[in-house]
Amino acid sequence: MTNEITVGQIIGGRFQIVEELGSGGFGVTFKAQDTKTQGNPVCVVKQFKPVDPTNWKKGLELFEREAENLKHLGDHDQIPTYFDYFTENQEFYLVQEYIKGHALSQELTLGKQLSETDVIELLRDILGVLSFVHQNDLIHRDIKPENILRRESDGKIVLIDFGAVKEIPTLLITPPAQPRVVTNIYSHGYAPKEQQDGKPPQFSFDIYAVGVIAIQALTGINPSVISLPIDPETEEIVWLDHAPHVSTKLAKIIDKMVRRNHKERYPSAIEALAAVNELLFVTPATTTGTTTGTTTGTTQKIPPLTTKIPQNIFLVAGVGVVAVITLVIFWLKSQIIHPQPNFLSYPYQDTNTKYPENWTPQKPPGEFGGELINFLPENIHSENSCFPVFTVNREEFGEKILSLNEFKAKTITKIKANNSYSNLKDETTPETTLSEFPAYKLAYFFQDNECKFRVLEISTVRKGNGYYLTFRATEKEFEQYLGTVEAMIKLFKINDAK
Repeated sequence: MTNEITVGQIIGGRFQIVEELGSGGFGVTFKAQDTKTQGNPVCVVKQFKPVDPTNWKKGLELFEREAENLKHLGDHDQIPTYFDYFTENQEFYLVQEYIKGHALSQELTLGKQLSETDVIELLRDILGVLSFVHQNDLIHRDIKPENILRRESDGKIVLIDFGAVKEIPTLLITPPAQPRVVTNIYSHGYAPKEQQDGKPPQFSFDIYAVGVIAIQALTGINPSVISLPIDPETEEIVWLDHAPHVSTKLAKIIDKMVRRNHKERYPSAIEALAAVNELLFVTPATTTGTTTGTTTGTTQKIPPLTTKIPQNIFLVAGVGVVAVITLVIFWLKSQIIHPQPNFLSYPYQDTNTKYPENWTPQKPPGEFGGELINFLPENIHSENSCFPVFTVNREEFGEKILSLNEFKAKTITKIKANNSYSNLKDETTPETTLSEFPAYKLAYFFQDNECKFRVLEISTVRKGNGYYLTFRATEKEFEQYLGTVEAMIKLFKINDAK
């Protein structure tokens, strides 16, 4: 018999219940306040309380797994922060960050079609946080609009409900002669057939679900209510007839996400995000169909020609033209005074670095400390011991494969241990990438004898290796070369990164 929680009650010696938020098959969720923390921040308390007692053991396993996963994923801006997990009076409780906002399902109402621009941004937001999950070798397994929140404070997507998450390595090493029993967890309409059949979890489960959400947003069809039409011959989802305004490029990406054969989908959210990001550099002009009165990627109607135009708009337009001309002249002058350098390619092992033609690549002896190649700016004098340098590094993890978070934590510990005056700042954002993969970005200072260097470091984890680019320079030279360095970082590629 479970204990009934009441409003005003304090559990765990610190969490005071404010109201009940809802209940499900495995528990009840409450809004609470942390009375032991300054400011009494609001949090969510989940009480394990299965409706069906026969599911108690499996339900508790999922409940504990959610706590472990939130703790493992750490402090990501788009995942609820883990606060506590405890037992009290033989009851189990999980406490996590409270996200004020609404579920994505409130935006994707039946019959409502979003614009292509909105759907691209939605995909980037979902795949951005999902890339972080996949980077940590975890699969969510239950991605659906109800498990995606739109945070009220900044409009960002937050991924919730990590009880169904599975870890990849433990699932792929089971010998065929000893099949592993897989808990068949999924939501109708958002799960591929192999997931419904209870096959071992793969990243492609999540990719399929995100693709279906994109189709729902573009067509207005809710797959949990109305089954998406299937081609009887190919068994692929047929959806473009319901969204003829969608560009060919976006349609191809979504089609690949929801392929019947999981091997034909993107292998993880990382690759899917890279494909979606490429859409930002092209104009979606080619469409799979034609519509009247609409432009590609938007649902806004073109106003009739008889619409009255305010007279003062011409004055504003005139000022705008002058401003544009001024900016163009300024840019042309800047190109004459500071012409942009031509970039050359330096392929080495599994990396390819683009560098200015007036910079000099130098190989360090024996790849000391993981250094693959150094790049020095022009006009570096031999007597200048505090010269700037851009370095490509690779660290092989060996048997202990590190996640991106673990690699960052290891790097930060090393920096602080070697330099007590580092003034280290973590400048990582959800959009930070290296070679189109999720990355972290650090800024710090480093003292080397009489030289005080300012350092920028950006790193990613791929193929059992840590790849990190560093740029060090004195304060003055750092600002001088920063624009070029940022271009080199953006153009850097890890080859055959699959």
